Amino acid sequence: MNLEKKCGIALVFFLLANLQGVDGAAPSDPRTTAERLNYFDLSVIINLPAAATRNARRDDMADALGTHNYAFVYYALPPSTLSDSFKEFLQSAEKTRVDQQIGSSASAGGSTSTASKTGLATLLGFALESGAVTQTIDQNVATLRANADGLVRFLSNQELFPACDRKSPECSAPGPLKDVELSVSFNVNDAGTRTLSGVAPASGNPVDFAALLSKHQFSAATARYAINNNRDPRSKKYRDKWMAWFKANQSLLQAAGRDLLSYVAALHLKAQQTDINGVPTATSGLPDQYTLWLADTQKLLAAAPLIEAEWQKVMASQLDILLDKMRKLDPEFDSKLTDLARGYVRYLALRRDLSSTLITDPALTVEYTYSQPTIQPKLHTVKVAYAYSPAGAAGMPNPGTITFNAALDFYQKPQLTGTLQNSSRWKDAQAALQFDRPLGPPDSPAQLSLGAYYQYQIHPGIITIPDGATVLPGTNITLPPSGTQLFTQKGSLFVGQATLTVRLSSSGLKVPIGISWSNRTDLVKGNEVRGHVGFTFDSTPLFLIPGFK
Repeated sequence: MNLEKKCGIALVFFLLANLQGVDGAAPSDPRTTAERLNYFDLSVIINLPAAATRNARRDDMADALGTHNYAFVYYALPPSTLSDSFKEFLQSAEKTRVDQQIGSSASAGGSTSTASKTGLATLLGFALESGAVTQTIDQNVATLRANADGLVRFLSNQELFPACDRKSPECSAPGPLKDVELSVSFNVNDAGTRTLSGVAPASGNPVDFAALLSKHQFSAATARYAINNNRDPRSKKYRDKWMAWFKANQSLLQAAGRDLLSYVAALHLKAQQTDINGVPTATSGLPDQYTLWLADTQKLLAAAPLIEAEWQKVMASQLDILLDKMRKLDPEFDSKLTDLARGYVRYLALRRDLSSTLITDPALTVEYTYSQPTIQPKLHTVKVAYAYSPAGAAGMPNPGTITFNAALDFYQKPQLTGTLQNSSRWKDAQAALQFDRPLGPPDSPAQLSLGAYYQYQIHPGIITIPDGATVLPGTNITLPPSGTQLFTQKGSLFVGQATLTVRLSSSGLKVPIGISWSNRTDLVKGNEVRGHVGFTFDSTPLFLIPGFK
C-alpha cells in the first residue's frame, strides 16, 4: 500500500477512531500510551511465530517517518483536536434532538408540554412559561434544571463531554450521576384576585368566593432518573455511532489523503534534512537526525524483552525524543501539526451526514415531584416516562419521537373526600401522550409537538380558603374562617395541545408557542382554551463549541 493511500485511509480514520472526551484533571493527552501506539501494530509483530519475520517487521515498525508515517502522526496529534472534533459531531447530533425536557410538566404547572420527556439536561436548563394546562390558577412558572454529573464537572473544571477511554484509570467518564436530574419551579406572578367555586364539607351546599391570592413563589421540586437514555450525547452509544460512521465511509475519506500530504511532508522535512549539529546534510555530508534516531530505536527494540508492555515503553520514549527533536528543529512544528489536525476536521465537517448522528433508541425515565399548588394541599407525584421513535424509511432513522407518561398524585396528608367524613391521600391518576418531530430535516430549527393529557380525579379536589376570602361575591354573607376546606368536582379532565418550538441558532435558546383546549381545570367546570408561550435555555450547545470548557 503506497503512502498516499495510507495517509488517506489510515490517518483520517485513526485520528478519531478512539474519541471519547477530555477530562480536565487527567494528563494532557486523553489517550493511554497503548492507544497512542495502537497503529504501530506492536501486538501483531510480537505474536509472529518466525523470528526472522518478526525482527524484520520490528525494524520496519520503528520507521516512524517512513512506512509508519500515519501511526506517528496519530501518536503526535494535539489532544485538543480529539476533543474538539468529537464535540463537532455531538453538536450536529444535538440539533436533531426532540426528547429534552427543559420546562415543567403539566402536573407541575407547566404550560408548553403535556408530557414529561425522557431527555435530561446536560448541565443547566431554564424555562419561563405562561398559560398552565390543567390548573385553574393561571400563573407564570419559572423552572431551573440541573444535571448532577454536569454540575459536579462544571464546579471542578472538568469537561462535560469527556471522551477518554472509559477503561482507562485516568479517565473520568460520566458515571451514574449523569442519569440524575434535579429541578425546581417557582410561580412568578404578582398577587391578584380570583373567583372560585366549591362545596362546603358540612352542608354540601355550593359556594362561590372571591380571594385575593398572595405571591406564592415555590411551586414544585422534582428529581428524575434516566433508567435508559442512549440519546444522551454523553452515552457510549454516541461514540459507537461515530466509529460506525467512519467505517461506513472509508471510500469517501480516501480523498482526504491528497489534500493532507502537504501537511505530513511539512512535519517531517527538517528532521530528515538536518544533521546532529543542526547543519543541513547536503552541506555536512553527515547522517540526518532521523536516521540516527531510527538506528537507535531499532537497537533498543531488539534488546527489549518480547513483551508488548516493554515494547510500548521503548516506542513511547523514543517517539517523545523524536517529537522533541522536531520541535527544536522547527519552531512551527506544533502549528503545522495543528493545521494537519484541523484539516481533518474541515474535511469531515463538509461530509458529515446529519442522519447518521440520530440515535432513536427507546428511553425510560422515572421521576418524583413535591408540589405546593396554590390554595390546595401539598402534593406528591410519581411518574414514569417512556419514549420511542417509530421506524423510518429504509436506511433512515425517524427523528420523530412519541412519549408516554403515567403518573399518580397523592396528598402529603389525608384529606376529606366529602363522603361521610371519610379521608384519603389519593388525588388523581394521569396519562399523557405527545408526539414531537422537526419540521423539515432532522436539524430543522422548528419543532412541532402534538399532545393529549388525561387526568382522573379519584376524589373531589380540595380548596383551602386563603386569607382575603371573606364574603360571597355580590353579597354580605360571610364565608367560613381561613383554612376551611371546600370541595371541587371529581371526574375526568381532558387536554389537547399543539405547540411550535423555534430554536434560535446554536445558542441553546428556544421559544415554544402553543394553544390548548381542556374540558375543565382542576378546580373549575367548563371548557378552557388557552394560549401558551415560553422561553427555554439549555446550556448544552455552549459546551459543544470546540475549545469551550
